[in-house]
Amino acid sequence: FEHILFPRDPIHLPAGQLARFLTDLRYEDIPDDVLHKAKLITLDTIGCIIAGANTPLGEKILAAYHSGNNQSGCCVPGTSCQTAPSLAAKVNAWLADVLDYEDVAVGHPSATVIPAALAMAEHLNASPQQFLAGVVAGYEAGIRVHDATLASPDVYRRFAVYHAWH
Repeated sequence: FEHILFPRDPIHLPAGQLARFLTDLRYEDIPDDVLHKAKLITLDTIGCIIAGANTPLGEKILAAYHSGNNQSGCCVPGTSCQTAPSLAAKVNAWLADVLDYEDVAVGHPSATVIPAALAMAEHLNASPQQFLAGVVAGYEAGIRVHDATLASPDVYRRFAVYHAWH
């Protein structure tokens, strides 16, 4: 029996290696400077979420997903909004991106990784160490997949010219 994430077929080897790396990643194995950077990125992203919540678009997003005084859900930082983990991850991701102040890493993973990690950590009552390991794993996955699928510089330039972004 061959596991779908770790197939023996060489074509799938990089995906299997990435999956194995991510599932084996432990807090104790992460260098201190990487943990420090993960903490800074987390604080920066929470700041972006709070700032985004206080914009006209952020207020519309919150109005659409706020379900009253539901105290059993996951929080949206800087607000009284609490909702299901999947919705909290989505709302926080949108709010993190409202002002376009997220990180400058390729693919801007902070706006997706941090909200998902916050929601799951809160939902599962994870330790700070588990949360930070999840953040580092999310960044590793996002940046490695981005790098593996990166278009040529010529394609990237044409896309940026026509779509006026990046």
